[in-house]
Amino acid sequence: MATPRLHHVTNATRIGYVLKSEPYQIETVRNSSLLPDGAESASIVNTTVEIDLSNNLSGAVYFALNITIPDGANVSETAAITLTMRSSASNETLLAGHILGGSNAGTTWVDRGKLTGFEHPLFTDKFSVANAGNAESLSGIFDRSLFEIFVNGGEFQSTSTVFPSETLDTLEVTTTDLPEGADVSAAVWGLRSTWAQQ
Repeated sequence: MATPRLHHVTNATRIGYVLKSEPYQIETVRNSSLLPDGAESASIVNTTVEIDLSNNLSGAVYFALNITIPDGANVSETAAITLTMRSSASNETLLAGHILGGSNAGTTWVDRGKLTGFEHPLFTDKFSVANAGNAESLSGIFDRSLFEIFVNGGEFQSTSTVFPSETLDTLEVTTTDLPEGADVSAAVWGLRSTWAQQ
């Protein structure tokens, strides 16, 4: 089952009107920050931040990235944001990201092909949305076997089932080749279990 969502029509500048779909009142189930030292946010510019998810009892995580690229900046063809969810037990990974430069700029993608809990010749393990324009925000939810990603507050979104054979207990957020003056502000929270007593 996917996250409850709020839907409305909005004008996505490059392509016209779209049905925007964003998590509904996610703050009501948010736990404390999972960033190192409990920080509420971290600036991630041309580096990687590793977040330990192993102490998050529910196994559900919400992340939010705010992306700032200065107007007129010379964006490298290799500028990108990558999210890697990894299992320390099996080294499986779930990958997602957003390409900021080059001919594929504005593409958001998900790769669940490096998970080993399920294989079938008709299973599509990679997918993307292209030409959505460079994202100002990326957010998402991971809950053991469900991965949702929202671009620009839900102008574009994806919900997919994922099949790790072991728990994905580490999240790495990486930015590469961002131009001078760019910033990616990241926040990561655990989510309370809806089955546990509140």
